[in-house]
Amino acid sequence: MKNKLLAKIAMAAGYIFIGVFLQCLFWGLLLASNSDAQKIQNIREVYIQLNLESAKLSDIFEEVEAQTDFEFSYFPEDVNTEKQIRILNDKQSVRDLLLCVSKEAALFFRQVNNNISVKTLSRKQAKNIQEIEVLIDGITVTGKVISSEDNEGLPGVNVVIKGTTTGTVTDIEGNYRIDVPDAETILVFSSVGFVTEEMPVGMKTIIDVSLTPDLKALEEIVVVGFGTQKEESVVGSILSVKPAELKIPSSNLTGALAGKVAGVISYQRSGEPGADNAQFFVRGITTFADGAVPLILIDGVELTVDDLARLNPDDIESFSVLKDATATAVFGARGANGIIYVTTKEGETGKARLSIRFENSFSENTSLPEFADTVTYMRLANEAVDTRTPGARVPFSEEKIFNTANGRNANVFPAVDWQNELLKRFAISQRFNFNVKGGGEVAQYYVAGGFTHDSGILKEDTRTGADNNVNLERYLLRSNVSINPSSSTRAIVRLHATLDNLTGPAIPGNGSPGTNAFTRTLNASPVRFPAIYDADSASANARNILFGNSVADIGNNMYINPYAELVSGFSRSSNSFSLIQIDLHQDLSALVEGLKFRFRGNSNRNSSFNNSRSSTPFWYNASLINYNRVTDEYTLLPLNPDGGDESLGFNPGGSAVSNVLYAEFAFNYDRTFA
Repeated sequence: MKNKLLAKIAMAAGYIFIGVFLQCLFWGLLLASNSDAQKIQNIREVYIQLNLESAKLSDIFEEVEAQTDFEFSYFPEDVNTEKQIRILNDKQSVRDLLLCVSKEAALFFRQVNNNISVKTLSRKQAKNIQEIEVLIDGITVTGKVISSEDNEGLPGVNVVIKGTTTGTVTDIEGNYRIDVPDAETILVFSSVGFVTEEMPVGMKTIIDVSLTPDLKALEEIVVVGFGTQKEESVVGSILSVKPAELKIPSSNLTGALAGKVAGVISYQRSGEPGADNAQFFVRGITTFADGAVPLILIDGVELTVDDLARLNPDDIESFSVLKDATATAVFGARGANGIIYVTTKEGETGKARLSIRFENSFSENTSLPEFADTVTYMRLANEAVDTRTPGARVPFSEEKIFNTANGRNANVFPAVDWQNELLKRFAISQRFNFNVKGGGEVAQYYVAGGFTHDSGILKEDTRTGADNNVNLERYLLRSNVSINPSSSTRAIVRLHATLDNLTGPAIPGNGSPGTNAFTRTLNASPVRFPAIYDADSASANARNILFGNSVADIGNNMYINPYAELVSGFSRSSNSFSLIQIDLHQDLSALVEGLKFRFRGNSNRNSSFNNSRSSTPFWYNASLINYNRVTDEYTLLPLNPDGGDESLGFNPGGSAVSNVLYAEFAFNYDRTFA
């Protein structure tokens, strides 16, 4: 029994000894592997000396293997190892040697750790070899790149091993992962608009980096003619405006130009919705063609001031102003008045990102003209008649002047402030915009939409049933989709549409509805009649509005009653604009190094129509002849009892449609010769 127990103990001890031996062997091999891994070197860092001027390819491989830890692997039937190679009899890196051999023998080399694989190439392919691909299993570093401003992750940041082209890009959250060869590696973090940072790896496997915005770098790239250029190399007068500076409490982009660009003269004649485009001059008031507007290019296509005014600042990627002859020369005479060049945003790689902005703003007149009081008005009118026609009958009696000054019966002795009758103190505007952008490696998208409602400062009268104030409703839609079918091909499809619906009063005149209404307040008499009479006993049950007026001459022509014209009708106009554009960029370096092809096709359509509906007011007048001075009662005299009509007549107005087709293509050759 005792012997069996000793035997079992001896067997167990043997098993334990074997297990310990195998574990030691395993860890020894693992440590040896790790030790060997530390010896892995880059072909750029290993130098050899070949005392040969010409040698067989097999001899060169053997010499490299003898002096270094590298080993070559290839299929003998694919590689002619008997080929004679001319080499420099100097000390050189393995990388330089292999590049020389590559061009001589038409071979492709790739380093994977300490192994160098060899593959045969065509002569044409061998001529284009500029570098040896290096893949080294080393340290894996991960981390996150954030902005120092808001500590949010930065997508699209380049993370590169210093001195090489090996690197990666951060994802939508700012995270990255990269394999580095050893602890001596330095990582370079760079992104447009941020200060570049360098971080040594050392023994760290997690490296988080905070990048600081570089405002100077953001302004380095400017749009010039048919492309972009570094600001330091621009010799012409080109100014860039940051899109953020164009965000003002206005629905019209042209109103944001004043004070943003040196030398640009900009002024706005009106704030009326639909007629509030600012006038601006890029090259001074003596601009060619008697103050013609500058050439406006949006995404490379010529459009109008109205199209520029409709642009949403949230959709703008860059806004440049080309001012002098050197900057505008490529556009010839079309650029004589300067150029405004705008590019819109495009999609980006990453998760979808939604942005929403809602604004509510109030606007009012900056100033209004001041008029003489009614008493002064009547005395000056009488003085004018006495001066020009002495002894003639004056338009206003002393009784009228006296009673008006004392505020007696406003129906017989009116003192009308027409601006107060027609105009409100302020107007309200609402703006809602949203955009979504994102995409993958093959396609990226930017989709935006918006709605704008701007109202005027004209008063409404609910009794007429017509919305006579100025109201502009604008709908916008934009879609920019970038497609990368291959590494050398890029296409951009742009779709854009706007719809403007404008309503306002149907007031006669050559200007906009609001302008015509305001002009009427300047021309109307403040003392001949009120805007609307209070009903007398005879017209107490009248169904129509008792608009005031007076016969101006023997031909029974009436004076101007701005309020009656304002509320007696309305006008409508609609304008729609649609655009489709395709940009194609093809890199032809595979055929000719440095050669690129570009195509742009654009089609836009603009359609508009307008109409109006208006009624004929019933005119009344309360003269001194029909006024009882004792009882202070008056009688209204109908001026057009058979000529008034409350029904809305229809004026069809006009309509217009225009189509524009545009196409351009170009080849660009850009190559630097040593």
